Amino acid sequence: MPDAIRAFRNNEPLRIRNPKSVRPWQHVLDPVLGYLLLAERLISDGQAFAQAWNFGPENSSEVTVGGVADHLVRRWGASARWCRDAGEHPHEAAYLRLDSSKAKTELGWRPLIALEQSLDMTVEWYRQFDAGSAMREVTFRQIDRVLDHAVKTNVAYAP
Repeated sequence: MPDAIRAFRNNEPLRIRNPKSVRPWQHVLDPVLGYLLLAERLISDGQAFAQAWNFGPENSSEVTVGGVADHLVRRWGASARWCRDAGEHPHEAAYLRLDSSKAKTELGWRPLIALEQSLDMTVEWYRQFDAGSAMREVTFRQIDRVLDHAVKTNVAYAP
């Protein structure tokens, strides 16, 4: 995301090495909430939860890099654009996925933020930053929206 925003701000194309690669996109708040839930369980149940965990997106958030770039370009507007970087690059896996089934079954965790909403929140955050907004307030408003959604959907880690 920082590379995309930097390119858009500078009126340059975002250069993408492998637009057809699929990545497990998610907003940072989803795994953070998962880790907070895990911390609660570690405190209450101890060693039983002291193990490796993945907090990844739903399969519907597994889209191509080009698809994410297309959404960011539309959402950013103005002269935002992307192009394939055809230069020499090291090999990268075409498809990456996280298996979060253990977190879902053993912790009751699930991601709350759909990919489109995640990208919109990210663009909104950077736009507010560029506008000189009070970023602590902007960030807390976004967190509050996600937690309000958790309460409405009875997610285990809702306050």
